[in-house]
Amino acid sequence: VKGTFTADGAATLNDTLEVKGKATFDSDTETKGSSTINQNLTVKGATNLQGDVTADSNVTVGKDLTVSGTTNLQNTNVAGNLDVQGDTTLKNTKVDGTFETTGNATFDGDTETKGNAKFDQNVDVDGNITAKGDISGANGSFSGDLNVSGKTTTGSLEVTGDSTIGGNEHVKGAFTADGAATLNDTLEVKGKATFDSDIETKGSASVGKDLTVSGTTNLQNTNVAGNLDVQGDTTLKNTKVDGTLETTGKATFDGDTETKGNAKFDQNVDVDGNITAKGDISGANGSFSGDLNVTGKTTTGSLEVSGDSTV
Repeated sequence: VKGTFTADGAATLNDTLEVKGKATFDSDTETKGSSTINQNLTVKGATNLQGDVTADSNVTVGKDLTVSGTTNLQNTNVAGNLDVQGDTTLKNTKVDGTFETTGNATFDGDTETKGNAKFDQNVDVDGNITAKGDISGANGSFSGDLNVSGKTTTGSLEVTGDSTIGGNEHVKGAFTADGAATLNDTLEVKGKATFDSDIETKGSASVGKDLTVSGTTNLQNTNVAGNLDVQGDTTLKNTKVDGTLETTGKATFDGDTETKGNAKFDQNVDVDGNITAKGDISGANGSFSGDLNVTGKTTTGSLEVSGDSTV
């Protein structure tokens, strides 16, 4: 047909239809078999495909792509934004840029971060936190116990409750206790110990070297196993000396003195008052600058009077 072919009724072709020019269909076309298009296919209206669509090459969609069912993709590159209204399930997902979630992010398995992890808000961990490196922060608060198997280094340590140390405690600087300090064992101080207030020792106190007291020392019962050297004055009340009492200087007694045993004086005895003896008075010689009055009997081997004698 060199001109136009017009069929008012149905046209049936038992073999191939080849159109080298443009074919225009004013109504619907139905192809019961396969159709092969060697060039581009342009559809200005809607395209309804009831079966599967297989594209061996690239598919370009100029506008939105709406899929009512499931979309199975092997390798997907998204040059722009990806907006998912529902849930997204991913397996082995790699994000080359920044991964940001405006809502909550839940990971059912483990998460591994090869770089640094930064959290602008709080981090709540229901389980344990294990760090192979250091843990640093502005402040640390623990509602339970803090167990450190290694060494703990801190600028300052403040304990509001009780503190129990199972091993030795070494304090290089000053140790200050605002409240009471109870030591169940030995306290050893290699340096100087200064107490601004009173000291009460309910048990025994042992001083290996000198004990220097700038103020007054009040003692109830005192036993001195060695020598007692007092540079200043000593005031004693009801003092008992089991051994010898020796003074290298002058001894002054403001009250009476009573000697239940014998009294021996290696030098002279000067008495400003009277001497009253309930027993005998004996000596090598007796010299009286005043009178000698004897109310009893005087017995002498010989009597020599250099002056007058009145009988």
